[in-house]
Amino acid sequence: MFSRLPRYFDSVAERAYDNDMKGVKLISREEARAMQRKFIHTWRPEEDTRPFRYGTPILAVLSSLGGILLQAHYRKAFLLGSHGLISTYLPAAALPGITTGLFQYQFVTMDILTGATPCPTCVEIRSATYQLILGIIYPMVLTPVAAAFVAGKYYTYPIPEMRQYKSVIDLWRQTTFPLSRPLALMAGIQIAAALMTTYKQGKAMDIIQEKILKMEREEGEPQPFVNLQIDL
Repeated sequence: MFSRLPRYFDSVAERAYDNDMKGVKLISREEARAMQRKFIHTWRPEEDTRPFRYGTPILAVLSSLGGILLQAHYRKAFLLGSHGLISTYLPAAALPGITTGLFQYQFVTMDILTGATPCPTCVEIRSATYQLILGIIYPMVLTPVAAAFVAGKYYTYPIPEMRQYKSVIDLWRQTTFPLSRPLALMAGIQIAAALMTTYKQGKAMDIIQEKILKMEREEGEPQPFVNLQIDL
């Protein structure tokens, strides 16, 4: 998939050495990321870069949606009614979404753009792992704690003290067991979305790279975007 990018950088570097490094700019990883971000946002036609523009936000929204659905379940289980709507829903929606967006963009999307990891499967697994942890496991820890705190504050449900750990575990099992099948479905959707997004981003990078190579062949000289070498 997107393993072509580092190979092309290698060919540029080799050609540069043949020409005594003339016209080749050595840049750091951070500089390469900044250039790639700018390049993606200015590339035309825009449909070539849609996986980069919309992929990460979609994954972030999925994580937020998972947090909202889980919080709705625990609010119902703890009989919260209208108590603590903002204090429970806001962190359930915002924190998973923000962290997912940051992790996916920094460690997956930018990895694809710079070609830092030549193993497509490794990047896809990384993306799916982040999505599972931040979209399911993290909200599973966050939402019952927030709901239980509000339930204890307003006395809507008998919440055991933390030192009564056996009672706490029993309460968690009692309120979480009905979520077994929905959780499995949600996890499957999150993982599938992450794998598909990463695959689409890799294919988009391939398409862009092929067009750059075609322009270079037609014009007879390296394009400014690729006439560089990343100093790793």
